[in-house]
Amino acid sequence: EYDQVLYEDKTQNRLVEAIELFEEICNSKWFVDTSIILFLNKKDLFEEKFLDNKIPLNTTGLPAFETWEPIDWDSTSREEAVQRAHSWILKQFMDQRKNPDKEVYSHITCATDTKNVETVFNACKD
Repeated sequence: EYDQVLYEDKTQNRLVEAIELFEEICNSKWFVDTSIILFLNKKDLFEEKFLDNKIPLNTTGLPAFETWEPIDWDSTSREEAVQRAHSWILKQFMDQRKNPDKEVYSHITCATDTKNVETVFNACKD
């Protein structure tokens, strides 16, 4: 929901807030010795917005999105475009770690896809 604001605070972008919350949790003294599992959910909705509707990641104009380089849709495949977007979003979260050695296991998910959820949960158990 990179292009939306919070229901309770119309000035706060949802992705920016998620990144800020991740930073607080990831660097909390309570989780210093704990690995983190990061679920980037709603893959299907993201791909619909990003790929089908071509809503750019930097649509809000917020400083947090300044490092995003827009996709040249004429020379970039859908697969490459979504991979670049997923990688960029994941990097925004990973860059919040004060300890770069902190283990963060990330999964891009679609909670309504039961096979995907089963695969992710099995990976988390390992």
